Amino acid sequence: MHHITSSLGHFGRSCLFAAMLGFAMALLFAERATAAELPSEVVFPQEDWIRITPKQAGLNAEEFGELLRRSDVHGGGWGGNQPAEGQWGAVLTRGGYLVHTWGNSKARFQSASLGKCVTRVLFGMTVEAGLIDPDEPIWKTWTGRGELSHPHKYLDTGLHRRLTWRHLLEHQGGFVLESGYHWRRKSVFHATIPVGVTWTGDPGFDNFCHSEPGIGTRYSSGGYWRLGQALTALWNCDLKDVVDDRLFRKLGIPADRWDWLPGKEVHDNRNFYPEFPGYGEYVDPPYEIKGHVVRGAPGWIVMAPEDLARFGLLIATGGTWKGERLVGAEWLRGHAGLDIHVVAGDPQTLVSIAKINTKGFPFGQEVGSQGRFSFPQQLIAGPIQLAQEASPPRYQVEVEKNVRIPMRDGVTLAADLYRPNGPGKFPALMTLVYYPTGGAEAERFARHGYVGVVVNSRGRNGSEGDWEPYVNEPRDAYDAQQWIGQQLWCDGKIGMFGQSYNAFTQTMSAPLASPHLRCILPVEGQQTNFGHLYNDGVPQLNVIFTFGLYATGPTRTGPHIPLGSHYFHLPLASAADKADHPQAQRIKTWLEHSHYDDYWKSYGVKEKYGQIRAPAWFVSGWYDNLVHENWRNFRGFREGGGSKACRDGTRIQVGGMVHGGNTPPFDRRLRWYDHWLKGLQTGIDKLPPIEIFVMGADCWRYEYEWPPARARLTRYYLHSGGRANSACGDGQLRIEPSPADVPPDRFVYDPADPVPTLGGQMSTHADLWGPVGRHTVQQRRDVLVYTTSPLERDVEVTGPVELQLHAASDAVDTDFTATLTDVHPDGTAIHVCEGIRRASFRDSLENPTPIEPGKVYVYTVSLWETSMVFKAGHRIRLEISSSNFPRYARNLNTGLPIGTSAEMKRAHQTVHHDAACPSHLILPVIP
Repeated sequence: MHHITSSLGHFGRSCLFAAMLGFAMALLFAERATAAELPSEVVFPQEDWIRITPKQAGLNAEEFGELLRRSDVHGGGWGGNQPAEGQWGAVLTRGGYLVHTWGNSKARFQSASLGKCVTRVLFGMTVEAGLIDPDEPIWKTWTGRGELSHPHKYLDTGLHRRLTWRHLLEHQGGFVLESGYHWRRKSVFHATIPVGVTWTGDPGFDNFCHSEPGIGTRYSSGGYWRLGQALTALWNCDLKDVVDDRLFRKLGIPADRWDWLPGKEVHDNRNFYPEFPGYGEYVDPPYEIKGHVVRGAPGWIVMAPEDLARFGLLIATGGTWKGERLVGAEWLRGHAGLDIHVVAGDPQTLVSIAKINTKGFPFGQEVGSQGRFSFPQQLIAGPIQLAQEASPPRYQVEVEKNVRIPMRDGVTLAADLYRPNGPGKFPALMTLVYYPTGGAEAERFARHGYVGVVVNSRGRNGSEGDWEPYVNEPRDAYDAQQWIGQQLWCDGKIGMFGQSYNAFTQTMSAPLASPHLRCILPVEGQQTNFGHLYNDGVPQLNVIFTFGLYATGPTRTGPHIPLGSHYFHLPLASAADKADHPQAQRIKTWLEHSHYDDYWKSYGVKEKYGQIRAPAWFVSGWYDNLVHENWRNFRGFREGGGSKACRDGTRIQVGGMVHGGNTPPFDRRLRWYDHWLKGLQTGIDKLPPIEIFVMGADCWRYEYEWPPARARLTRYYLHSGGRANSACGDGQLRIEPSPADVPPDRFVYDPADPVPTLGGQMSTHADLWGPVGRHTVQQRRDVLVYTTSPLERDVEVTGPVELQLHAASDAVDTDFTATLTDVHPDGTAIHVCEGIRRASFRDSLENPTPIEPGKVYVYTVSLWETSMVFKAGHRIRLEISSSNFPRYARNLNTGLPIGTSAEMKRAHQTVHHDAACPSHLILPVIP
């Protein structure tokens, strides 16, 4: 199941709905296995967030929405009179306590109660760090002179001298240090005051608490604010940094995804606190301690709901996360909040919570006069997505073939229309194709209320003009969009679909920004065709030859060419002359433009993101030869897009498959189009922007940023005694750098005997692609092999992988390759990811320069991106060589222009890894 984050809506109080939801959740969780590290009474989805429809939950979305609208969902006496409209959330924690929240329009969640919980945890860390004795009287730290002095002048007199730090931990909220408005002003908060503590009877002091003299039943949150002051002084740093380093980072919550607002900032914002005299007077100076801002409840913590649930899980599991004890269970407690807070959500999204009730059933039974409800004994936490079902397949389809669409130069393109047979106008889904495809998809979308339009590229499948791959598609796609958007059957909104070639035709047209184009969904496309046909200066030969020879006419495509017939031919460009059709001559053009020049820029999008307004959903796979290009596009749209919708709405999904195997399920794609073209609340916009398949763990996971902010860039240094040749050599990968006096490793690269492609990000030749074993390659003497010791624990590598290589060659130009493999306990070495760098392109893809033979250069070799869990007992292995054929064209080591010569030279390669030249692999390790 997918880990779903949600933008949560109103905080419902309906008894009827609580009963319905409790019953639905019991059924939902009845067959789920309890995670190994959880106590038996706890059920929590962890990385697998549950997603169900309203129908599955026994709900009617419209009726539920009306129920919330009729309910008092504005917080009452809890949370102020101006909470952000329509934003509520909740997470249940250990012992039935509730961390309850409400949030702002950006769907981040703010909670003073969560601030109390985190402050308690931080207090426990302070005790465990030896900075404080929990049984020491508080007055020894909090009175006298200095930054922590405050108006509670009687703290060190009488019975108040008995107050210890532990008194705070034994009660839900405040203690007698709390300040607030006069006790005669009615308070809505209830708690108990520590035994043995009495009031002075002095109004000068007692007016700082919520309790009438002699009656200890009222409290406020001011004590936690005072605790925040003390902890800031004790740690002498920003408390957010302490929590980041010791807690949240280990939970997978990066520092840029949450914040801890100072109490004064919260108090001054009247969206948080209501207007009545004296409320919040405890938020008084000092606002800083030793130059550090004072945090702590009632300062609010702001975070996303799934991160809130991670913290709730930590509390539920007694302070242990993935086998590591982060904080003692005695310091953990949720906040009771108000018992009537039982669910949160809107018609599309819910967070399910339940009070742990030792009496169990029946559902919905009132307990006492408080209107509380009994729920199952299991603890249920984490967002439950109630996604609105996508538009139903309610239409029959009418098909119209060979519709002519005019281009600006007089050429007409042939198109097939698939139209719903109902009245009115519909949004259109268009694809621009060079080979016969797309009709079945278009017809399927038409059944759901879209006009499917399959447009053939010029010169292909009945379209007029001459086909020049990709060159005319940007303009032609724009002209087709303008025509479609003005047809009587179209409501003016257009989305695009298509895979591979037909994915790039989507992104290429986006910078022209047709007002009709509202979204695209490119599956396995590219940023530029240079990035498709070249990688860091090296021709991707299997792509160039397959793409150049595959299309054998205006309508036909042929089988992939066998490895032996063209790949070894030299000069490389003359291989095009062996083909039996003139279109193969384009191979020569691609080889002539061997660096990133205006030819490639003219129809790519790399320099044009600021012109793009339509959001994109990019789809790829870790073994797709275009996965690197998809990450480039994702970053370009998100960071440089020309509209807020483009920047915020763009997302990416990366699976574990090769090129052609990563298309999302139809219903998810339909949800994407229903949201952007029909305005339906399908929940697709509530998801985090990144969805990845974690290999090794074999699970899907969402992320908010790339690379993940919590990833630690870990250097694995190359070690050897100068004999790292093959897996039988002495090469090692270690965390510590090499000493100063170690010899380099050497090998000879012979273009006549290249290292064969075996596994990896290829788009052709199924016998070679994907996660295959590398045993035969790792036995070669021209392959350097460096391996870690067996791992003591699982190591997750998620993000871009990079090699910093200090190397020399006796050639004027050459290549260096790198391959990351996962070595199983039985010795099987499985391909994970790989990269290559042409030496002359070390500084620029636009202006290559030769190297000086014998000189040591630092080469950055990108192994692209991956997400892989190397299991305990496995080993991480790096290969270094100079060829990967036929995925990449052989570097002939002569420095002559690509494809023009048959001359070959051997290159003597030297890889340095001493203290002065510390070659190292950089892995983004998830803690």
